[in-house]
Amino acid sequence: MGFNKKIGFNDFEKVKKDHIDEYTPEDLIEYGFIPELVGRIDIIEEFEPYTQNKLVDIIYFSDESSMQEHVRILNSLGIEKIMIDGALWERIAEEILDNKLGVRELNRMMTKLFYPILYEAFQHTCGEGTCTIDSDGKYTLTYKKEKKVYTGKGLELKDFDEELIEI
Repeated sequence: MGFNKKIGFNDFEKVKKDHIDEYTPEDLIEYGFIPELVGRIDIIEEFEPYTQNKLVDIIYFSDESSMQEHVRILNSLGIEKIMIDGALWERIAEEILDNKLGVRELNRMMTKLFYPILYEAFQHTCGEGTCTIDSDGKYTLTYKKEKKVYTGKGLELKDFDEELIEI
């Protein structure tokens, strides 16, 4: 007993139609989805691929972004001023697009960038602190009261230009 039809993702270029706005359940079945799953899908929509500008907008302007959440935590720990090189966001977006990692990768990269900073900030909650992050993902955490400076690196990224912006 053998099966002639493959289960899984076949070559989608055979299924993809020129200039079509809507795909049918039959297209998904031909693509490799099993009919039982296709029957549970209400809406079939093709997404536009993300661009570097769209990813930067998600990082910087979305209130629910991981970056904004980390900035709020730093503010609550007494880091009053946070300066981040604007090129860093472009570099992160570029790396995500180059590696085809998808928008979910933004959260992981923001976590990787901010966790070392948060670790230092939690140890020194004396307030009146500033944080500077350059385009290489290197940070400088400075406290006025303690007169101490902490430095480190959160991300490993490719070379790029620098431009500081204040949040």
